[in-house]
Amino acid sequence: MRGELTREELSVMNFSEFVETVSRKWVCTKKADAKVIDETSKRKFRTRDINSGHWEFGCTKKRRHVRPSTVLYTKPAIDYEFVQQGRTTTQTTFFDLTVEQRHQLYRAYYELVMYMPWEKTPDETFLPPDVQEMLADRNRHEEIDSRHSLLRLEEFCKVYKQFFSDGKVAEPGSAWQRDNQYSYSTYLVNQHNRDIHLDRVDNRGVLKAEFEDVDELVDVDVDIRPSLNDVVDSAEYPTLENFMPPDAFRNIVEQKPPEVSEISVAFPMSTIGRGWRRLRHTIQRSVSLRIRHCLQFRTTR
Repeated sequence: MRGELTREELSVMNFSEFVETVSRKWVCTKKADAKVIDETSKRKFRTRDINSGHWEFGCTKKRRHVRPSTVLYTKPAIDYEFVQQGRTTTQTTFFDLTVEQRHQLYRAYYELVMYMPWEKTPDETFLPPDVQEMLADRNRHEEIDSRHSLLRLEEFCKVYKQFFSDGKVAEPGSAWQRDNQYSYSTYLVNQHNRDIHLDRVDNRGVLKAEFEDVDELVDVDVDIRPSLNDVVDSAEYPTLENFMPPDAFRNIVEQKPPEVSEISVAFPMSTIGRGWRRLRHTIQRSVSLRIRHCLQFRTTR
């Protein structure tokens, strides 16, 4: 990639391309003097005086891949349903909306800022003058001092829907389209994992498998599904059966009994226990001799 960058190329570049392809460097022309902002606080603020230097822009040799932390995994932003301010009484502010609706508004604003060229501020580029005037009026804009405003984000969503109807949103093969596909796919995966988690919570941590009958097994009286519930599933305390792998446990339970010829019992009085009887007699004789010796010793004293 060439290192030169013209003003015309920079003016038509969106924010995503600017972050990934443009190198920036601040060149100081004069030393900025540090000033005490607040004597009662030790907090330090880092600011830059626009009169102390200028930016130098150039094209990077290799394109960077940057995914901002504000990327949201949501439903498509085009499916957002606007709040009817005159009729809806429970959804008058941004945080009165559901989490999914808030994320969709986030997504519409994010896509416009990331993938559409704009100058100075997004409000001046995308919003008409009458809308900007309305948003600057405290009497009509309830959340003017809030970080997130329902009225402001819905105005951006209207612009987003208009661009979508004009065919300017996520053109085929663009990075915008790939970002939307990744966002929606991850949203579906997270939603699926959340549903499975809630299902396990409702069933005491047990995931109940669900099957669908194939055409050959419809209206068949034979039960081909083994029972998933067992006595150990409702055990009050953990047991060996709760944690032993089913395959290993099956080998122990289902093992065949040994043949009669393979069984031998060592009984002390039988011929098989002859060695045991010899050992018993030896021990008894040794004990009796010691007892006799002790008795003789006492009588002599």
